[in-house]
Amino acid sequence: MLQLNGAEIVFNPSATIAGLSEHLWSVEARNAAIANSYFTCAINRVGTEIFPNPFTSGDGGPAHNDMGPFYGSSYVTGPDGVRTPGLSRVRDGLLVVQMDLNLCRQVVDKWGYRLTQRIDHYAEEFARAAKHTYEPQVVRPKSHTEQESGQPQGQQPGRRECANHDCARLAVDCSKFH
Repeated sequence: MLQLNGAEIVFNPSATIAGLSEHLWSVEARNAAIANSYFTCAINRVGTEIFPNPFTSGDGGPAHNDMGPFYGSSYVTGPDGVRTPGLSRVRDGLLVVQMDLNLCRQVVDKWGYRLTQRIDHYAEEFARAAKHTYEPQVVRPKSHTEQESGQPQGQQPGRRECANHDCARLAVDCSKFH
C-alpha cells in the first residue's frame, strides 16, 4: 500500500533481539525494497534494556528483567536491491546515505512490476478473505485413489479442468480464479 500511495522511502524502526529473527534481518528490508520499488531503511537498536520488574517472554523460560541484546546492524537498501553495509552490532551509529529518488521510477520502468501486477484481483481476494465466512482453499497432492482413476475425488464427471494450470494434479478447483 505504501508503494501504491507513492512512497519512495520507507523507514522500518525495530527493536529486535538476537536469536529471534536475526537470520532474516539482512534480507527483510532488502526484499521489501525490491518488491515495492522504493528505498528501505532498516533501523535496529543496540544494547540491552533493563526493566525494574521481571517479566516472561512467552518462551517457557524464567522471568527476567532484561530484554536484549539488540543486534543493531541498521542498513539502507535501494529499489534495485543494492544495500549499504550494516552498522555495528554493539555500538550506536549514524548512517548517512545519498539517495537518488529517481531510481524508484527507473526501477519501476525497467523491471515492469506494475505492468504485471494484478491489484484488482488481489483486492477481490483480500476482501473475500476478510469476511468471517472465509474458508481457505486447501491445496493437497492427489490421493492414491485419484492417481489410479485420474479423477479427483468428489469431482463431477465431465467437469472441464483448467488447461493452463496444474490444478488437476493438485486437486484444486481454479474456476473461481478465472
